Amino acid sequence: MALTAWANNNAPPVLHNGSFSSPDTGFSRSGLLFIPHYVSIHDHPMTYHEAHQWLTENVSATAVLDIPAELIAALDFAKAVALAQEFGAHQLVTLPANEREFFTWLSENDPDVWHDLWGGVDEDPYVVSLAFLPYFIDPSRGFPICDLETTPNYFFAEPMLHTAESKDFVEAVRQRFIAKQPLTVEQLLALEVSVAPIDIWHFAWHHGLTLADSKRAVQRLHDDNILLHIPSATDLANYIEV
Repeated sequence: MALTAWANNNAPPVLHNGSFSSPDTGFSRSGLLFIPHYVSIHDHPMTYHEAHQWLTENVSATAVLDIPAELIAALDFAKAVALAQEFGAHQLVTLPANEREFFTWLSENDPDVWHDLWGGVDEDPYVVSLAFLPYFIDPSRGFPICDLETTPNYFFAEPMLHTAESKDFVEAVRQRFIAKQPLTVEQLLALEVSVAPIDIWHFAWHHGLTLADSKRAVQRLHDDNILLHIPSATDLANYIEV
């Protein structure tokens, strides 16, 4: 859920000269800052009953499913969890189109990470378990990148905002967001982490930032004792639940 606590009544800030500010200042950028978690971006999404029926009719242990966008649009996180638990144990699916687009971007902008994730796959790499269905609901997060083996991880969750200074920092950022005041990349990242787990690649992709700027923000937050950065997948597992 990408900042939805403020999405209904607050226009999203936009990026301008390295900080985020309200659209009513006259600044603009391409793309949305975020898409509210429970708002459908499809004209005719399925009902939950139709989504359940579609899976009932199409799940097969021998076929890879291409989940319709209308099915994903019919779900909130809880409903997606229920379907994943019912159907996901042995079913493979292709990643949604927006996630495939993201991973194309990743292959061009951080190829070492792409190869860490998919490099050993001979056929279509973007095939995962239906158990990941809940992660398709929020387009700002998507398939979690949190178990890299040959490159450093940049995955963050709320427990990694680990100090009293972290809590004070995030609360101050929340007040700035509500007031539609500019946010730096560091402030935006801390706010996103406080809302739901996110990796730096989805963060950069979704907000139209460079990976260099996004990783510099991580380093500054880490140096200021605001955010833990844990590159090792083994150590990271102590802080996250995926």
